[in-house]
Amino acid sequence: DAQFGPGDNSGLTVAVDAVALSMGGLVCRYAAVDLPGRRRLNLQRLYTVGTPHRGAAWGTRWSLDRLVRDMKINSPFLVELEASRGDAPYELVSYVRLGDGIVGEENAAPPGETPIWVDNLPGSRAHANALHDPRIRADILLRLRGLEPLAQPERVPLPGD
Repeated sequence: DAQFGPGDNSGLTVAVDAVALSMGGLVCRYAAVDLPGRRRLNLQRLYTVGTPHRGAAWGTRWSLDRLVRDMKINSPFLVELEASRGDAPYELVSYVRLGDGIVGEENAAPPGETPIWVDNLPGSRAHANALHDPRIRADILLRLRGLEPLAQPERVPLPGD
């Protein structure tokens, strides 16, 4: 237990920063929610890449898989996750590459927020390869080191907005 937490029965893990791709961002957000009987992830900063914060565009199809159903736009899971966001304050920075047909660029940040976006690289899969994008990686690394990021503080609206 001490290896995963401060060992003081605070109910929190050690303070962490996390970088997550796709559904991993939702998993991190859920782990940071304070629920009875479990240790909460003491998330300080979360960098998500192609995470369906508002649901996945591709997830609108019917599925037997609960995880896929939970990623549908306006699913009860996503509504509850967003409602609990204030319970575990942490910095959240969202990224997406244009042409992400799995999540949809407009869904890659929580409601009321715009993700940091970049054009997709030629010949690359927008969603699956987004975490390997050197522009996104560089921006995250600069932020983790406390240096000036590449992306401006003011979010640029998505094309077509």
